Amino acid sequence: MPVYDEEPLLEAHGRDGVYAMDVDDGDHPPPRRYLYAPISYDQAMRPQRPWWHPLEWYNTVREHAHVFDVLRPSEGVKSGWQRTQRILMAAWPQNRMHQTIVIVFGLWLLVSYASFTVEETLPIEAMDDRLFNGYYEIVHEELEGVYMHPDPQAGHVAMNTSWGSPQCYSRGKPLRMYDAVECRNTVSFTLEALPAANSMISSDTSFLYIDRGRSSLHTNPGVPDLMPEGDSLPHENAVPANVYIVTHDLPPNTSEDKALIHVNVTASYYSPARLLLERSLVVKMQRGHGSQGVQIITPPMSKHAHPHEVPLEFDVVVSVPKSTIAGLEIEAPNANVHVFTDYAVKCAMGKGHALDRIPSLIDQLLGKKPEKTEHNRPVKTESLEHHFGHVAIKTEVGSIEVADTIHANGMILLATADGKINVEGRLNASTIKLTTDVGLLTLTSGAQVQGGTDTLLSSKAGVISLEHNTHVSGAKTIGRTGGTGSIVGSGTWHANFTLDLATEAGLLNASVAVHRPVLEFVPYNDFLATAKGRRVTGTYTSVNGTVYVEYVEHQSGVALDSRATSKRGGVSVLHASTYEGPVTAQGAQAAIEHGAFAQGHHFDAKGEASADGRQVRNATVYWDAAQRPQVAPSLPKYPPPLEADQSVLSFQPQSLATSLEKKAYVYLSA
Repeated sequence: MPVYDEEPLLEAHGRDGVYAMDVDDGDHPPPRRYLYAPISYDQAMRPQRPWWHPLEWYNTVREHAHVFDVLRPSEGVKSGWQRTQRILMAAWPQNRMHQTIVIVFGLWLLVSYASFTVEETLPIEAMDDRLFNGYYEIVHEELEGVYMHPDPQAGHVAMNTSWGSPQCYSRGKPLRMYDAVECRNTVSFTLEALPAANSMISSDTSFLYIDRGRSSLHTNPGVPDLMPEGDSLPHENAVPANVYIVTHDLPPNTSEDKALIHVNVTASYYSPARLLLERSLVVKMQRGHGSQGVQIITPPMSKHAHPHEVPLEFDVVVSVPKSTIAGLEIEAPNANVHVFTDYAVKCAMGKGHALDRIPSLIDQLLGKKPEKTEHNRPVKTESLEHHFGHVAIKTEVGSIEVADTIHANGMILLATADGKINVEGRLNASTIKLTTDVGLLTLTSGAQVQGGTDTLLSSKAGVISLEHNTHVSGAKTIGRTGGTGSIVGSGTWHANFTLDLATEAGLLNASVAVHRPVLEFVPYNDFLATAKGRRVTGTYTSVNGTVYVEYVEHQSGVALDSRATSKRGGVSVLHASTYEGPVTAQGAQAAIEHGAFAQGHHFDAKGEASADGRQVRNATVYWDAAQRPQVAPSLPKYPPPLEADQSVLSFQPQSLATSLEKKAYVYLSA
């Protein structure tokens, strides 16, 4: 039976307050599972050292070296490696002759790979082996005593160059090669956006000249078959360059007349060719009282100084303020110019250009090379408007890309010889000229080219392409291509006074909208020659190509003089329902057709005839005065609407489609 105290210390269910207080205060920590290890003799005898002492770090690492045991391979890895060894030993031939055959075959594979590698890395020509051992001496020998001087036509020197420290990195090639190490150096300038109060209507301009007046002899340096004779002699070739035009916000409390243009010039060069940069002239120029700019002139470089890759290249970022700029001129014969494009913004931020990323040490150890591929363009968050006095960009073998909206009081000139012009935004100026020789001239979707007096799109042997939802207009609009060049696309050519499109052997496919003449941009003599501004002229000519013209819009009451002609190609003209006037089709075959006309819309056939072996069809189309589509009220810059006693026929309209050897066809929409 249980035994109880006669006088218990606590009552039933009682509590010892003192003991509970000790437990609650946590004065008794939980017992440890293991006792502390006794101090070792080495620890006891070790002298006290500061924490930064190397021996202190060494002892600490040695005591904790057991943590690296986790890096040891597991039993599964060891077992797999042993199985692989056994398989290789079983597959290895035991016969000495068989072993010799396998070894010789393996050596043959290694020699074949080495031969392929050597062919890829060594120069193509035997004489180019000097580039590996004496490229530095070659450049110094050719540039000995060569110093560049500024062009007097560009003005006088206002500021000399002060290059900073170069940044160099390995290109992942053997160090014996001339292009194993590439370096970069940067210099910056500032220009006044508005040098004077009347700069917007004067000749004041900010300019960038890169080897101005030179030409590129060949676009494939180092390829013998493409080099002209005597290319081993020094030539004044234009240095390759990339020009990026971007915009920046005005600093706080800065007026437009104090705005600045920032020009950042980055030179990329091979390390042995540093003398090319040192002998190049990069200066700020002053011309007259209101024109400032940057001029770059490089030494003449021969074939040895122009190996398979160019040893010197410039990247120029021109950042203009979000305000009015007097003018901008760029002449760089061997440059690609990006104007307010997404790619220009990306490159200016140092993220998009191939040479803007210096490899880190880890990248160099892993053999990674600088990125040389085309980068995807980011999506722009906004489209800005830029106002200039005038804009002129000229290249020879480079391309020009333009985005955003550019307004100019004077002229916008974009010219290249062996390159393309790509317009993504809107161009608005008194005169607009876009010209190429053999390149493609493209207006991408949404682009607009609106000239006041003159608009010229020209390509001597290229293609003029207007993509969907693009518009070209001007009082006098001209489109020209030569050779096999053509004029194509679903974009709209606006005829509000004179439209003249012509090709030689290529296709002419144009969608045309006819509007009332804008008299404020029409010269007086032309005004008198076109029924006092009442008649719009459209001329479409091709020598050997096919001509296809579709009038997608025709304002009612506007007289149209349309002439489509081709000597050896077919001609097709499709008129809108608002066209009124005589219609003539003549060719090896001729036809005039029309849709189901509404009441008051008349088609009067004049009969058929033949002349010089060609068929001729004539007709007249007109509206009754009461049924004619209403004429919208005119603005002061437009001619007045038709009076009650007048018709469109009073202003001598006509539609003529002529083909000497093929069919001429005219269709009249209902």
